[in-house]
Amino acid sequence: TLIIFLSDNGGCAEEFAPHWADENPRRPLHTPARTASGERVRVGNVPEVVPGGPATYSSYGVAWANLSNTPFREYKHWVHEGGIATPLIAHWPAGLGAPTGPGPIDHRPRQLPDIIPIASFAHIYPEGAPVFAEGSEGQKLHPEIARREAGEWKTATKTVASVFSESDLAEWLRSKNVDTVTLVGFMTNNCVIGTAVTAEPLGFSVEVLSDATGAINLKNAQGDVPAKAVHETLMVLLNSNFASVATTAEWTAALGNETSLEGSNLVASATGA
Repeated sequence: TLIIFLSDNGGCAEEFAPHWADENPRRPLHTPARTASGERVRVGNVPEVVPGGPATYSSYGVAWANLSNTPFREYKHWVHEGGIATPLIAHWPAGLGAPTGPGPIDHRPRQLPDIIPIASFAHIYPEGAPVFAEGSEGQKLHPEIARREAGEWKTATKTVASVFSESDLAEWLRSKNVDTVTLVGFMTNNCVIGTAVTAEPLGFSVEVLSDATGAINLKNAQGDVPAKAVHETLMVLLNSNFASVATTAEWTAALGNETSLEGSNLVASATGA
């Protein structure tokens, strides 16, 4: 079991003068005037305004805000260390080893997504190709993804649909004890379905986030299908056998609850069960 402890980046240091919330003509939206049962709400940073109940609203001021961010400086309101960072403690003897004394301290900054192994693959075609041409803007990672890229990510390019076919991704995932891959990105009708199908014989379970993937309009000798229909059909197809399909919110909730996403199967999908 991996145990991770961290908090958000501490408390903000608002100072509230004692007053009744419903008497404040400039009452912030996040401060209720009354409780759900109709009680007046008392606001203030004084001992008699005891935090915790629905009828009081208080913060803990500058001193405690600084303390909550130890060992960092400042607090949430500022973009100092304490305004953008938080310490993190991880306990995982099976994966990190069981040191005889205190474990090591790593001062390198990380983003929270880096806790989950991330692989980023970019499709590439020869220079001059109409899409994903080597060196073109369309072949590059989206700037927001590129900004978040960290050294621990596995990054590579590929020329076929599946991310497994031309890489050692399967071995990399197994080395990190990963048995489930979550697919996001572009395109549903190529990379996503290709990767999901090839993951099955490799022994990996697959999750696909339906609102974090996308398809394109398709037109050829067999017909003309708009992108929305392509995407929705492939989500049903994937969920019938190759993957558990969910929204990003559903996936995040499952992570928080330590539960698995529920997919369907071919028999149930065929019978509508």
